[in-house]
Amino acid sequence: MSALPPRVRIVVDEVVLRGLTPAQADSVVSGLERALGALAAAADPAALTGRTVPVVRPRPARTPATSAAALGAQAATAIWTALGGER
Repeated sequence: MSALPPRVRIVVDEVVLRGLTPAQADSVVSGLERALGALAAAADPAALTGRTVPVVRPRPARTPATSAAALGAQAATAIWTALGGER
């Protein structure tokens, strides 16, 4: 039996979005999932092992997003950077 290769697992317990339509909120979450998935797929799992970053307060986007999906990608980049991941 061979060992499974290490992998990066990112868990987001809750996403709170205010002032968006349900379709926009879905687009934000989809953008977040896609961006985090792409970043994690290219990551070295050993560099991120055991890292946990609890986010307990709202963090407004520093730059305006061009779309709801872009807002999700901005959030993914912020999470990834907080984990110490490289882009």
